[in-house]
Amino acid sequence: MWMKKDGSTSARSMRASAFFLLVLLALAGPASGNEDILTAGEDLSVDASPADGRLIIDLVGDLWILPPAGGQAERFLATDSSLRRPRWSPTSDRILYQSAGLEGTSIWLTPVETPAPTRVSDAGIHSQDASWHPDGDRIVFASDRHGSGLDIWETDVATGLSWRLTSGDRDELEPAWSADGRDLAWIERTDSGYALMLRRRGEADVAIVEAEVKLSTPAWRTDGSLLTFLRHDPDGLSLEMAILSEPVLVRVIESKEDVVAAPVSWRDRQ
Repeated sequence: MWMKKDGSTSARSMRASAFFLLVLLALAGPASGNEDILTAGEDLSVDASPADGRLIIDLVGDLWILPPAGGQAERFLATDSSLRRPRWSPTSDRILYQSAGLEGTSIWLTPVETPAPTRVSDAGIHSQDASWHPDGDRIVFASDRHGSGLDIWETDVATGLSWRLTSGDRDELEPAWSADGRDLAWIERTDSGYALMLRRRGEADVAIVEAEVKLSTPAWRTDGSLLTFLRHDPDGLSLEMAILSEPVLVRVIESKEDVVAAPVSWRDRQ
């Protein structure tokens, strides 16, 4: 699931072999007092619940939940900070998100039934791009804990113990675990541009896509056979997929669209 900034879709995207559901938002509420009615938004990201397809959306700094069949969205969480990139847990009982405030950017999570935000990343240290390990017990994110650029870190939610997964000389960001928890993908800044990196269990890290322009937001298809990502060309963004064959094949899904730079949310293999 991914979002165009204008909320529209195209014939080619509907025909693409990997089909994505494009969501048209209708966020409204009773017009009373000082309340506003919001009917459109841009630069928002969306994630689909694995359990029932509900959508969690970041919009104007708050988090909203939208029914799977559409309808009126309800504000789920609002704070003094700007909340971004929400992600459902594998069991759909918690929401992981990024919070940007006066203290910088940090990673938080909250239960769905009784929202009570808890900081996951260390206070005062820049952390971003959080996502879940498929076991639901760990999260992975990019952090500048050593003050020498972004590395990929993982944290055990129950104990708060953290460990570093990458320690390169360049920034490593936007990590994503495969659905079986065996393989890790992320984006790395290189001397000449960007690379989509892949670490197979027991194997050396390898750059499967390299580009002089920015690459971002890798996301796994549920069967682990391909990764989607965005290519930031000067004339627009392209949604592409890296098919994990030998050799790796790169195919364009949607080209030069005004899409939001956020990970695709896969409902299933299709």
